[in-house]
Order: sequence, then C-alpha cells, then structure tokens
Amino acid sequence: MATIKSKSHKGLSLNVQFDYITLKTPNGNFTRSRYGSKSTGKLAAHPTAFRSIDNFINDQKGMNLQESMERLLDPSVLSKLFPGFDEAIPQISVGDSVRYEGGVKEFDGLVGEVKSVKPKYAFIQFPGRSGAIGLDKSFLKKV
Repeated sequence: MATIKSKSHKGLSLNVQFDYITLKTPNGNFTRSRYGSKSTGKLAAHPTAFRSIDNFINDQKGMNLQESMERLLDPSVLSKLFPGFDEAIPQISVGDSVRYEGGVKEFDGLVGEVKSVKPKYAFIQFPGRSGAIGLDKSFLKKV
C-alpha cells in the first residue's frame, strides 16, 4: 500500500500493507503482522536484535503498530536495538576469495572463491565440494 522512508537514513524504510508492516534495513528485515513477527538476514542471526525490536513494539503504549514501527526509522533508536544495522555489505566480485561468517557450522570460517554474484547473494565454490553454494553477501568477508 505505501512505503515510508526514513528522513535521516537512506537505507531504512517501512513497507506498509493491509495486514503487515516490514521494516527494511541494509542488513535484514523485520516484519510484524497480526500473526506474529519474523526477521531475515543479519537481523535474524543477531543474538538479541529480534527480541529487542519485538519487545520495543510491544511496549509502545497508546500507539498503533504503524506509529510504533515508524519510531524505528530513527537511526538512534534502531542502533540501540540492533547494533550494526547499517554496516556496509561488502562489494564482492567474481574471483574474490571470501570467508563465510554466518553461523552455519558446515560453512562457518571456510574460505572459498566467488563464482557468481547476484544483488543479495554470492555463489561460492568451497574447496573439496562440488558445485557453488549461494550465500547471503552480508555474511561474507573478503580474505
């Protein structure tokens, strides 16, 4: 229905729909609906961010959901709840060597070569594995 952009940070916006609202950040999204909450990206992987944002929304007395979510468009409020929400996603190109640091034990700490790059994902060829694996670029570090 509508998109509300932050006036003080170009990477923050709210996507307001009939039955849900999504806070979009450079490193993950937070969606709240009448059915509950969910998150993606580094926001989902962060140990406390999801619960902190969810509790913040629940604790806003006298405000509707949209008003509460609009308060999260202020970078000073959001940085207290989700430290690092605006960390830059590394610029990765084909042929780079990268290390995965996303918490999946199977790939964590492995170094591989980038075979293909999409806007959100990079496809990595790890030594000793057949085929490239698509991983979120926000969890990759150049080596």
